[in-house]
Amino acid sequence: MVQHHPEYVSLAWGSLKLIFGIVVEHERLGSTIIVALNDIGEALSRIDLAESLYPTEKMKDTIVTLNCYIITFLCRALDWYRSSSLSRAVQSFTRPAALRYGDLIEDINKTLAKVTDLSIAGGQAEQRDMHDEMNQEHHMQQKFRSTVQKRLDEMEHQLNMLVRQKYSDGDLRAVHQHIEDVASLVKLIGKKQTSSEEALLQTLLLTKQDIQATQANIRVQLSEVQFCQALAFVSGRCAIDHQVAYEQAFVQRRSRRVTSGKCAPFWNTQNFQTWDRSEKYHTIAITSTFRDLLNVRDFYTGIIEQLIKSHVPVFWVVQQRTQRDQEYQSHSIFEVLKSLVAQTLKAVLMQTDVNLSSRIRDFDAATSIEDLTHLLVHNLSHFKLAYFLVDANAISPESIEDCHQVLTKIPDLLREQNEDSVIKIMLLNPGRSTSIPYVDKRRSLVVQLAQTSKRKSKRVPQAPLKGSRTRPMPIR
Repeated sequence: MVQHHPEYVSLAWGSLKLIFGIVVEHERLGSTIIVALNDIGEALSRIDLAESLYPTEKMKDTIVTLNCYIITFLCRALDWYRSSSLSRAVQSFTRPAALRYGDLIEDINKTLAKVTDLSIAGGQAEQRDMHDEMNQEHHMQQKFRSTVQKRLDEMEHQLNMLVRQKYSDGDLRAVHQHIEDVASLVKLIGKKQTSSEEALLQTLLLTKQDIQATQANIRVQLSEVQFCQALAFVSGRCAIDHQVAYEQAFVQRRSRRVTSGKCAPFWNTQNFQTWDRSEKYHTIAITSTFRDLLNVRDFYTGIIEQLIKSHVPVFWVVQQRTQRDQEYQSHSIFEVLKSLVAQTLKAVLMQTDVNLSSRIRDFDAATSIEDLTHLLVHNLSHFKLAYFLVDANAISPESIEDCHQVLTKIPDLLREQNEDSVIKIMLLNPGRSTSIPYVDKRRSLVVQLAQTSKRKSKRVPQAPLKGSRTRPMPIR
């Protein structure tokens, strides 16, 4: 058909390409609006500070122009949000993001840069005025000194002339004594002038330090507000609430603390002890039957609690009940990786000094498994030691194998970026007693719960990990 009817094939291919292009452009349009709104929100706080510190006419005109651009952008974004789904699809083809919002975003960025330049110029002008005042005061003091010294010289010359003309030797001593008194008075005036100059310089220095401290305090408060907004944005982009899932598991473990059953002490096995203490083995897979499902859940809840109390970075994906029907949720590999990236990103932002805007922008722009894996490894490279706990029951059945394959590759990818970083991964497979074929036995271990007698059974410990690495580790 391609040879006999190439025009139909070209028409069909062009239609498919148009449809796919509309889908991609629709997503790019929404992402452009979200990123621009986030940047505008961060910029408004800086604009208020700049306007309050440097309220010049040029600054006010620039801010008015910037507000006009922002209002125009918000109006266009509001029209897009109010339009129907069909209208949005059509606009993705007729009004792409580069044409509809590119010019406004560029104008906003240029105006923001102009506000920053005006702020810098205003600060330099304040320093120049302060230096001019100090120089003017110094010149006035020097002029006053020279005037006083000149008058004293004239007085001394006149007195000497009078002494030579009219006074005797006895009167001459009195005149000299008077001259000495005047000279001492001049010295005292000079000392007082010097002390007043030093006090003035000290006052100006303290005033400058107070201004700098106030500006630094304002910047810290703005940074805290932006940091809280960034954490809320990261949490809102994830379908998994890992903190709620842990709290549910923690409450369930506490309620079962008295009535919980016993199981085989797999935490005392050679494989688990080796994984806990050795840096050679990064991954361990724990498999069990449904009979030990609750015991395994209490086990990893205790590990999370132990690592949190030890201030060791730990990240997890465990089962979570929905608030509506109280049923357990299962998630795709994309949602699992995005939750792990969000958790590691929060830990990095809270404990290291990184570029907040670029990290949030990279997180929001990640649209594939490869992008999320790259971000996850990059975030983990900031830690000397970190733990992953992933429950297979929290993952959809079709994504379990892919998810475990991605997680088992992370130690090798992390070693390429930072050889000193160590990641310990625990894959929990309750209800799956079979072995995991895609786990590398050379650097990974497998622990399988087996049935045992009541005499040998034990309760799950509150702090399962015994290795020295469970003590607090520094962040680089």
